[in-house]
Amino acid sequence: MPYTLIQLEFLKVHMGVAVPPQFLEKKSATENETGDEGVEKESEELNAESSPEPQNPAERWKSVKAKVVTQLQAEIKLIVATQDPDAGSAELELRAIVAQLGGAMESQKQANEMLSYLAADEVVANVCDLAFDLKTPLLKVLKAIQPQLAA
Repeated sequence: MPYTLIQLEFLKVHMGVAVPPQFLEKKSATENETGDEGVEKESEELNAESSPEPQNPAERWKSVKAKVVTQLQAEIKLIVATQDPDAGSAELELRAIVAQLGGAMESQKQANEMLSYLAADEVVANVCDLAFDLKTPLLKVLKAIQPQLAA
């Protein structure tokens, strides 16, 4: 899957990856012809409820988290495929998000910590702005399951 213009801008602005201006212009023209259908589709897939939602709060969290982690891993593969020397730092930052999401969600304290992390982390905000919205589905499920978790 090729990079979108938004992803290229993310790499350029936040990771210092050198992207030739001609390439950005060509990519912009190509995306304008096809529209943002791919970006919208990714977002819809992530926010869509394709299967019945598990009733157990921990299972609900795992289900939504798995979808987000799968998309993050796809982004990591795209970044690594560029073979740009500066892509390593972007890869590390995305892997750090995956690691943060890796913990269990069994208590209200853990849910509060995750809510704070998602709201305050700069890398999470950058991914949401430039690649895909990972916050919305995670925040939605966290807010729904938080009261059901152990105190």
